[in-house]
Amino acid sequence: MNRPSHWILAVLGVTAIALVATGRVQEYLQGAPAGPRTAVAPQPQPARVVPRRDVQAPGVAVHVLKGLVVDRLGWPVESARVSVDARHVDPRQVESRQVESAQARRRADDVSDTDAATRTDAQGRFEVRWAGALQGSLLIEAPGRHAPVRVPPSLDEIQVVLQDALPWPQLGPEPQPASAAPLLVGEGFLKAPQGTDLSGGRVRVPENGALAVPDATGRFVVPLRPGPISLVAWNDGGLVATSEARSTRQQGKVPLPDLVLQPGLCLRGRLVDRSGEPIPDVRVLIENAGSERVVRSDVGGQFCCEGLVPTETAVTVIPHRGSLGLRRIVALNSDVDLLDLVLERPRQEPLRLRVVDQERVPQPWVHVVADQGDGLCRAYGQADAGGEVLLGGLGNGPVAFEVRGTDFDPLSVADFDAPSRTLVVRR
Repeated sequence: MNRPSHWILAVLGVTAIALVATGRVQEYLQGAPAGPRTAVAPQPQPARVVPRRDVQAPGVAVHVLKGLVVDRLGWPVESARVSVDARHVDPRQVESRQVESAQARRRADDVSDTDAATRTDAQGRFEVRWAGALQGSLLIEAPGRHAPVRVPPSLDEIQVVLQDALPWPQLGPEPQPASAAPLLVGEGFLKAPQGTDLSGGRVRVPENGALAVPDATGRFVVPLRPGPISLVAWNDGGLVATSEARSTRQQGKVPLPDLVLQPGLCLRGRLVDRSGEPIPDVRVLIENAGSERVVRSDVGGQFCCEGLVPTETAVTVIPHRGSLGLRRIVALNSDVDLLDLVLERPRQEPLRLRVVDQERVPQPWVHVVADQGDGLCRAYGQADAGGEVLLGGLGNGPVAFEVRGTDFDPLSVADFDAPSRTLVVRR
């Protein structure tokens, strides 16, 4: 720095650094006119699409219910709408005191509306989300000739058999919302023999159809009604327990007796066609003491259901791909083998009937319902001007008839002459 040139170089270096820092050099190199620098606004970025997550209210359990919808001949029903009748209250809201919170109720409503309806796929299967207590019903509505039905929720596969639609209402009055009455719940514990896993445990209250799922400790909370209480519990390991209690309270929480699981009875059978060939993969619904179990026949047509209590038990074979279903009532006092159950195929020709009154006068335009298998196979038809009606898809077994007039008023069935296919009604 002893020479003047050194000072000049230092001044030029400081100036260059200042120009680079202010961006003037870049502007000059890019051909931009030098001038006052302005802030450049950032370019707007496209909004990020965040997948919507299910809204879940605190303390409200969400279950995924699965099921199968078939027609009375066992063929899958596609595009049937399955919706949740969510008029129920989660029992845990009593514990957390969220019932009085409008914000919590709105969150619970959001959960109830999330995935609360779906449609069956090409195989007739569906999955629907159910928020809160498993008390209420599913409404199944199919396009075309099928009548809508309501079925209770279940954690086992729900079996739905749709029948012919009728021109008069069949569902009956809608159930009242559970929140319209004071809330009464019961709390208890499900226990298992030493070393037995509690997984897959369920607790049912037959009086109101409520279903509870115990937690990892076996604790369960279930909606109740005042008065006598029956409880039945079972798990996937073939264990079962029953108990009875009585509640004199109208609302609040009631302690329930412990349910201790024990080995139960076994019900088995074999499904075959008319030629004696086994029919595999047929679903069988076992209704025992308020519980429902679904088992399937194996490659040899055999099925087995364990963990049953000694009581009258309903065995329903679900219609399967062209084979009609059937229903048996069994007095279950010990292990039972139903042996071979023969599944029938529908008759090739429709059943042709002639409807007359007691004076043998034809009854035109009346409505006729033929019922086989205790509701598993129901055919509907309307008589023509000569009183004749065709009913298709029936088997060869006995038939129960229901007849209604042109204004849907019930008519009494006086007689059915099978050889002449004459149905006699009394007005």
